[in-house]
This record gives sequence, C-alpha cells and structure tokens, in this order.
Amino acid sequence: MRVYRADEILLSDVDDLPPEPDKKWTWREIVSLEPRLHTVERQIKQIKRPAKGAFCANHIWYHEFKSWMCTLVGWESSTTALRNRGAYDCAYEHLYRLLPDCRGCWCFGAEPLTEE
Repeated sequence: MRVYRADEILLSDVDDLPPEPDKKWTWREIVSLEPRLHTVERQIKQIKRPAKGAFCANHIWYHEFKSWMCTLVGWESSTTALRNRGAYDCAYEHLYRLLPDCRGCWCFGAEPLTEE
C-alpha cells in the first residue's frame, strides 16, 4: 500500500481537470448536453412563494436544488464538456433566478416575519 502526501493528491487533482474554456455558455447549449437540467428547471418553476409569512429562496436553493445541479454541471458532471466554471455559472444563474424572491427571512439582515 502506498501512502500519498497531501501535496501529491492536490497537485494530481488539479492536473487532471480540463482547462477552462474561453467561451460564454448559454442555457440552451448546456441543456443540449445535459437534458436532465430541464427537470431541475421544471421543479424550480413549480415553487411558489406563499401569500403570507416568510419565504427563503436561499434555503430552498441550498437544501433542494444546488447539489442536484452540481451533479449535472460543473466539476461533478459526467459530461466532460460541462466540467468548467463557465457552464456552472451559467446554469447556477439561470436556475437560481427562477426562484421567487425571499421575504421576511434572514438573508438580507432583516428581522424575520413572525406569524401573528
């Protein structure tokens, strides 16, 4: 059994990563390579902010959708062409913007709404 030093592991991981592409990605290009992102998009579009009370888009994003997206685009993607920051950023921005706005949560330092 061989023991690896931490610097050997870190350097080998970095060397294996594909280079950053210079291109600007579009949502259409990304979903043409990874159609399962349409499912994520449809699920997010079904989220509705309640008429009353607090709603936190960040909580929903980080607990329900971000890790799912990360398996499809970015460094964890099984599609080599999508393992880059440009594709990740494009997908992240597109999907996150579909969520309703926060209201009465802690995201912006506001006091949370209390039910009365």
